[in-house]
Amino acid sequence: MPVGTGTYNVVRHSGPVQTAQAGNFALTTLATGGVYLAGGIAARILPLLETGRFLDAFTAKGRMSALLRTVPVHVILDDRVGLLGAAAAGVADQSGERPATDAV
Repeated sequence: MPVGTGTYNVVRHSGPVQTAQAGNFALTTLATGGVYLAGGIAARILPLLETGRFLDAFTAKGRMSALLRTVPVHVILDDRVGLLGAAAAGVADQSGERPATDAV
């Protein structure tokens, strides 16, 4: 993404706050299996997410930083993820089965 674009600049300046919050959420839920970032913006700002700045903000949690450094962070690039999740939940609902994950 070109450096001069509005979205890039907004994310570059507000990103550390949002990624710090993602780290807080990972600690609150003990997401040791990983954090998954999804949505169109996550895919478009992938170059920013691959910098150390993102991980620095994500893991800056004092004595809990070591734990957060072990949490894998994934970016979902499939823009159909919401639709696929809704479809899986609908199929599970119709069959009376529980969805594959608690997030669905």
